[in-house]
Amino acid sequence: MSVMITKSQASQLTELLGLSEATVKDMTVIDGVGLFFVIDSTRQEADCPRCGKRSAHLHTNYRYNIEDLPWNEELVILRINRRQFWCQGCGRVFSEELAFVKKNRSYTKRLADQIVSQVLGSSIHSVAARTGMSDEQIETMLKDAGEEYLPKTPKGLKYLGIDEVAVVKGQGQYYGVLVNLETHQPITLLPLRT
Repeated sequence: MSVMITKSQASQLTELLGLSEATVKDMTVIDGVGLFFVIDSTRQEADCPRCGKRSAHLHTNYRYNIEDLPWNEELVILRINRRQFWCQGCGRVFSEELAFVKKNRSYTKRLADQIVSQVLGSSIHSVAARTGMSDEQIETMLKDAGEEYLPKTPKGLKYLGIDEVAVVKGQGQYYGVLVNLETHQPITLLPLRT
């Protein structure tokens, strides 16, 4: 069922979603499937990742779907207009970076953070079964989290937790996990528990 929303409702939904540099344009509810939000960037320009020059020369618009945190156990899909710009500095075309989505991923950063925290207390396979995601998607989230935390040196670390996360319980495949026990934040995820 498509829902026509007013400007005021779009503004409220934008605030509820809380995505930086993004605004809700429309919303569709599909019974038994979930909520679909049409999202546009609020920025007029983007920085070229190659030369750093700012560009406002739009090359192409294209929409793609990314999964976000569920609302009241309903699947939430963001239909995002991710623009491509032409850079006058280096003459190349590039896609704009969105603050809430990692490059080449089909889910928001905050969804990945939530999934990683669930896996720390369970197994990849059980979280995949519960969320409807694949084991491979969750493994990618764990690897991304490990890459994000690995270069950082924890400051003021007093209590270090060392644990393992099973890919599938009982099958002998594990990741090693280092956690700051005071903040409950992962420090790094290692490909092996040894």
